[in-house]
Amino acid sequence: MHSDKGATCWGFLPADFTPPSRFVRAAVFSATAIPLPDRETDKAGVVLTDYTQFTVAHDTQNLRYYYKSYDDQTIRMVDLRKFDLNAKEIKKLSPKDTQPVVDMSAEAK
Repeated sequence: MHSDKGATCWGFLPADFTPPSRFVRAAVFSATAIPLPDRETDKAGVVLTDYTQFTVAHDTQNLRYYYKSYDDQTIRMVDLRKFDLNAKEIKKLSPKDTQPVVDMSAEAK
């Protein structure tokens, strides 16, 4: 958004990272922002929004899926080689986990 001459693509806005320049940019962007349409709310008035429920990575070479959920950021892994992929029954995992809290106090130096 900035050029080597210290100005943004808007020309008149400062592009350096000093507090006064950041304030000027924030004020201009706030004044020129396009308002969002009314958001859908639930019965309690809470705004309903979109969010990423799961993030998944697939290791195709080792046949593993790594995933984490919005509610629990612990990275978990499923090794497909440990399953009979020709089985008739479907296996399920519960997505509701509790994120562990690890006490790192003893590690402090």
